[in-house]
Amino acid sequence: MSKIEETIAALENQLKQVKALKQKIEARKKALASKKTRALETRKKILIGALMLEKMERQEETRIGVIAELDQFLTRNSDRALFNLPSKSGF
Repeated sequence: MSKIEETIAALENQLKQVKALKQKIEARKKALASKKTRALETRKKILIGALMLEKMERQEETRIGVIAELDQFLTRNSDRALFNLPSKSGF
């Protein structure tokens, strides 16, 4: 192999390594962005839940309405138990 061919091969190898590093960095950025998005969504759910729990404590009409909606929405018995809803068979 000539000197120029060796140089080209070395540069191609370097290029492959740099491309692999770039892919790794992009994947890490995407994972961090996804994690941040999930954390923000979780925070929103917590805040909305806290608001609804407080409203349910203060307003009987709200409590009745939310419980009725939860009765239709929740299917897992462990989730239903949190709100003292009867178990659904088969779940």
